[in-house]
Order: sequence, then C-alpha cells, then structure tokens
Amino acid sequence: MGRFLVETAEMRVAFVLVLAVGACGMLSWPRCLSASVVNPHLATDRSVDTRSAKSIVRDLVNEDMTDEQKALALFHWLRRVIYHSGPEEPMRHDFNLMVNVFGYGSCYMQTHPLSHLFNQLGWPCRNWVHNGHHMIEVHYDGDWHCFDPHMTFYVYNRAQPRAIASVAELRKDRTLAFEAVKENRAGPALLICGDSPNWFSGDEGWRLDQAFLAHRGADREFGAITLPRGTRYVRTWKTGTFYQPHAFGKDGVGPYHTCGAGSDRRDQVNFPYWEPYLWKGKASSHRHHGTGYIEYEPDLRGEGWKDGAIRFINLGGDADAKRPALHPLAGGIESEAIFSVTCPYILTAGVLQLAGRIGEQGDSLKVSVSSQWAGESSQRRWKDVVEINQTGAFERKQDISSLIAGSLDGLWLRVAMQARDPRGTGLDGLKLHADFQLNPYALPQLLPGRNKLLVTAARCDRPWKLRLAWSEGQGWNTPKEYKAAINGTSHEAVVEAAGPNFPRMQALEFSVDP
Repeated sequence: MGRFLVETAEMRVAFVLVLAVGACGMLSWPRCLSASVVNPHLATDRSVDTRSAKSIVRDLVNEDMTDEQKALALFHWLRRVIYHSGPEEPMRHDFNLMVNVFGYGSCYMQTHPLSHLFNQLGWPCRNWVHNGHHMIEVHYDGDWHCFDPHMTFYVYNRAQPRAIASVAELRKDRTLAFEAVKENRAGPALLICGDSPNWFSGDEGWRLDQAFLAHRGADREFGAITLPRGTRYVRTWKTGTFYQPHAFGKDGVGPYHTCGAGSDRRDQVNFPYWEPYLWKGKASSHRHHGTGYIEYEPDLRGEGWKDGAIRFINLGGDADAKRPALHPLAGGIESEAIFSVTCPYILTAGVLQLAGRIGEQGDSLKVSVSSQWAGESSQRRWKDVVEINQTGAFERKQDISSLIAGSLDGLWLRVAMQARDPRGTGLDGLKLHADFQLNPYALPQLLPGRNKLLVTAARCDRPWKLRLAWSEGQGWNTPKEYKAAINGTSHEAVVEAAGPNFPRMQALEFSVDP
C-alpha cells in the first residue's frame, strides 16, 4: 500500500476511475459551463435595442408623444425590419425570431409582431382579412385605426381633427383609400410596392379573423449566448451563401425584398436605413438576409478547453509538444469531452477541423455532433461525424452543415478517445466554424454624428474584446473600426460617424482569447 501512494499521477487517476465505475456504473458526469463571458451585448443611444418587445417600445416611444405618434413610430419601425417573404412554420409565430433572425414575412407575419408591440402599450388589436390579405386594426384615442405594414398602408379620414381611418370607414367610403394621395391624406410611402387601394376599400370580402396568436418566446429576451475561451462571435450586415429555406426561394438566392430596389427607394421614412446595403446579383434589393458565424478554437494544451466542456472524463491538456495536446490521463479507459457551442440565431452551415495522433493499433478517436434533444427526454440525438483509428498523425476537415442546419439551440460536439498508452493518442487542434442567419436591420446601426456605445455582459470571468467595423462618407469609401479590450461587465465609448448617408455597418464581433 505504501508503494501505491508514491505511484504516478496517471495511476492514481486510473484508480479513482475504477472506483467511480464500481460505485456509479458510469464514466462521466455533468458540470456547469465555465464560460468566460455570458450574454455580451452592444447597444447605442441612437438605435433600437431589439432584445425584447419591451426594449423596442422603450426606445421608440416616450411620454411626450401623442398616441398617434406612438402608433406610427411602431408601425414604421416594424416595416423597417421586416419585408415580405416568409420563414417556415412554426418559427413565424416567435416574435424574437421574426425580428432578430428572419426579418421577412408576408401579411400576417408582419401584423402579428406589430400587434405584440401595440399590446405593450395596452392597446387592443383586431386581425382583419380582406380578400385573403391580413391587416391590423389598433384601438387608441377612443377609436379603431387600420394599418398594413406589408403593403405600407394607412390613410387619414376627413374628420376635424383628422385621424387614421378605421376598417369601418374604409369599407363605407371607397374614396378614403383611392383619393388619399390626391387629397393629401396618405401616409408616407403609401403602397410603395405598387399594390392597389382596392385591398382597403369596398364592403365585400372582409372578415374579422381569430385573435392574434400568442407569440412564442415573447416572455424572454433574445440573444442569450455564452463565450468560452477561444470563441469568436461575429455578426455581419452582409448576405451569404447559407440561409434558411424561405417562401420565395425558387430563384436560388437567399431571402430578399422581391419588389426590388426601386420599391425600397420610394420609402422616404426608412430608405436612409436601407440605402447602404444594396445587394446586386440575381436580385437587386436594399433589404435582404444577413449572416454571422461562431468560431470555437480552444487551447487544448492549457485549461481553456474546459470552459466550453459541459462534461469531460479522463482527459487532460499537456504542455509537452511531444505528446498530443488533449489526451487520456489513464490508458485502457474511455475518455470523453462534450463541448457546447451556444447560438441564439438559426444555424445554416458548419465545418469542423481536427488535428491529432493515433498512437497504437486499436486506439481510436470518434467525433459526433448533436443539435437537438431526443424528443422530450433528457438525452441528446447524436450523429457521427468521423472515426479515426489509423496510427500516425492526422488532419481532418469535415463539413457538418447537414447535421446542424436549422438548429436554434446551437450544437454539442462530443469527442471520445480510446488509447492503450494515454500519452500517444489525442487531439492537437480543434476548430469549429458555424454559420448562422440573422436580420441585419435588427442590429445596432450607427447614425451620422455622435454615437454612444454601451457594451454589457451578464457575467465576465476574464478579459474579452469588442470590434465594430463600418464604412462611411461619400460612397462609403472610408473604412472605420472601433476596438476595445474589456475587463468587466460594462464598457462605454463614443464614436463619430461621418455623413452624408448613414454608415454602412459591416461587422460586430465579440471574442475571448484562448
């Protein structure tokens, strides 16, 4: 027994593992994710914080506004961030996803989130259908008022003082819609996509539909994410190769406003926000989907890899380059690590890169991925990525897009090793790149002049970094960037942006060194 007490660390680990197997019948245990930064967020004093309906309304309305001004502020903002196309069921009934992830949806998919914003003010809403097309009526100032964000419609009645017309008024008097422009009663950007006033006039084909459905996720803030060491979290205002299937996807491109750039330019209220982002190619539009990505590349030789591991057993990092960076601590016993990569957006593609060594015949390294739970159980649904059992050094680059696309819960990555000699088999490098789709018009937009940045995190265990990139000036020919190293849960700064047009935002990045 005395001799056992002075044996190697590897033997002591093996002894503990044997005891664990005998007592519990398993070789792994759950642990809390020791993320370095939790929920990093950038807000500005001149853009709308889209984390929730409450924050949106807070930033758009104030007590000095009339009720009509409040209604118009919410109406025009909703049009700014959502154009017509449509995500698949059931995601179209989630307020946070419609605003932050997709940013496109046909008639009901625009009136539905608008109703949720109006409800924050305590205003009742009604869901009207005319000849198959949805529009919304909202009650304030003692009466009902009709809006349609999809076709961009509202008109004033002829009362004194005038008010935005109700459905009853539009049905009773066809000229309220047809003569609105001529009589200077039209709201700005009226019917910018060329739709007819017929949709909002005449007394036939109207139906008061069922009440607006409750929004999924409306009681939570959007954007929850954890950044372990070795993570880059990048959101851009650019289109990309990967995107979620959508209603207008037959032309083989990502979601965009199919009525085109000419329609966008006719919107005098919101065009300054869209102007910097003209997308050409198969489509020409100022409104389109955006992309981002997460890269996770932990330091396997130190302790940083443990931040992202929700579970690990019989594994340790090794500073000696003669050995694999991450390898079993004891031979002959299965080793495993499960890494969690969180993402609030919808994943669209991914690539996994591995480098390592297999020491002896019979040793192996297996990698699998999970992007969903198995039904309502507490088990994950795992899909195999690669198994390596040929001796010697290896490098692998594996496309995992088909295994993770469509996930709204990020992904888990499981690495399992089996080695006779624990010092001969393991990983030297692990890099995961996951693409996701976002709504670029829900991201913080700098405006010409002074912009105050407020950067926050719910928790911070070590230093982290911010990078905000944009271009400005005539033709957006002047690249600009703000970078900061942050040591804490908050950071404030002021940046100046040149005009005359709104800056073209390019990238918002948070990162934590390995």
